[in-house]
Amino acid sequence: MEPSSQPLQPPIDSLPIRRALVSVSDKTGLEEFGKQLQALGVEILSTGGTAATLRESGAEVTDVSTITEFPEILGGRVKTLHPLVHGAILHRTGHPDDDADLASHGITPIDLVVVNLYPFQQTLAKHPNADFQQLIEYIDIGGPTMIRATAKNAAFKAVVCDPSDYQGIVDELASNGGISWATRQDLSSKAFQQTAQYDAAISTWMMGRSMEGRDAESSHVAPEQSTQGPSNAEFLSTLTIDASPQHVLRYGENPHQNASFYGNLDHLVDVFHGKELSFNNILDLDAGLRLLSEFVEAQPTCAILKHTVPCGVASASTVHEAWTKAYASDPTSPFGGILLFNWEIDAETASALDEIFSEMVVAPDFSKEAELLLTQKKNRRLVRLKKYPSDPLHIQSMLDGILAQQRDALDAQEFDFIQDELLDHETKQTAAFAWKITRHVKSNGIVLCNGQQLIGTGTGQTSRVDAVRQALEKAKQYGHNLQGAVLASDAFFPFADNVDLAATHGIQTIIQPGGSVRDDEVLQAAIKHGITMILTGKRHFRH
Repeated sequence: MEPSSQPLQPPIDSLPIRRALVSVSDKTGLEEFGKQLQALGVEILSTGGTAATLRESGAEVTDVSTITEFPEILGGRVKTLHPLVHGAILHRTGHPDDDADLASHGITPIDLVVVNLYPFQQTLAKHPNADFQQLIEYIDIGGPTMIRATAKNAAFKAVVCDPSDYQGIVDELASNGGISWATRQDLSSKAFQQTAQYDAAISTWMMGRSMEGRDAESSHVAPEQSTQGPSNAEFLSTLTIDASPQHVLRYGENPHQNASFYGNLDHLVDVFHGKELSFNNILDLDAGLRLLSEFVEAQPTCAILKHTVPCGVASASTVHEAWTKAYASDPTSPFGGILLFNWEIDAETASALDEIFSEMVVAPDFSKEAELLLTQKKNRRLVRLKKYPSDPLHIQSMLDGILAQQRDALDAQEFDFIQDELLDHETKQTAAFAWKITRHVKSNGIVLCNGQQLIGTGTGQTSRVDAVRQALEKAKQYGHNLQGAVLASDAFFPFADNVDLAATHGIQTIIQPGGSVRDDEVLQAAIKHGITMILTGKRHFRH
């Protein structure tokens, strides 16, 4: 279908409002707005609960069903989807054919449409695991249709979808007798933005359900068939992003960069003390929570991050011991970093970590004594963890486009070595601990662990042997014992020199994915040095 070829009529400079259709889910300010419109001589049409609220406030209201001579049906699913409504909205004032159509069908124009939508996003946030059939009842159909129709016809109509705009509309009508073309363009832009965000939220939810279903199906596939993920044909052909609301940040990665966060932080964390999160705080918090989520069911664990890279990680029998060991991983780097815990912080731990400067402390909870102590420093951000991030996609802007991939994740098959009776219990536990950390280090990435403690990190190096060297030097710098330590690599070893170097420092166990064309050469070097080599079969690059 092609758009009408009839000559375009110029937009009305100042649109007088004689007739308004009001149908809202969010009734904030509705009663006062209705009274003010009526005082200005505006006829009000309405539906359902909105009409009842307006009548209770004393406003005179005409039911839309009276105009259409058709009742609301299907439990309210169909109220305004009718030519007598949409003809009145899409009519172009002064357009001869439009005027003739309205006269022929007895349609009276509607000048102002006031609509906001069923609270789909809010309901999803409160009930993320709600049944599909329950949530779809919060997907508005008539509302977006009226909003889009009016926004499209902004040259001749006005649309209001935000209660915060009510008073401005009333003031402009009272002062000028109409709504200006400039105001209507702003309202139209806002309307399309709202419907786009609404549809994006629905699309994102449905995409998540689809990907969860695909993951559930893949869990029943043989291991060798389930490691590759969906094919390109199965991946998203079109990406719709739900990125609202906006939180304006003080600045971006650097002070000269403007920045905002789009999303709902409140459902993940409660920043209950200190300054608002900065751009860099959010980057570190995301990286830290994704690392900490590897240890949800573990004993008390502490992770310390600096510039999104773990510089200290430890698990222990108490929170204080976990902190002490994590800090000892690299006592220099935690200054100005973020500290994360998977258990409640007690007074003893709070007293210890209070001795260093940190940007942020994150935990599921804080004891009363710990909170009292840590809130004494006004700029330290204290964050109560509600839940871990679970978005299924990793999205970045690249080359004037969007780069999207499924989130990296560990498979149970990567830990099959736990069942190997030839490995002692301590080696298995240390290897598993190291492997969980490795994928959170930037490639080329190497981690060294002894027991349940990170003792050395090689990160972001352009050659793997340099990453190995960096990790070993870090461990030696802070006096860590390499006897019994496990070296983990996020990707295969391209040459045997990595193994040779590790052997000179007493490393006896290496865990890596394998997959190099020189795997045989690397394995032979390990055998020569008496090193146990664990192959997981899955690479975990992080750029």
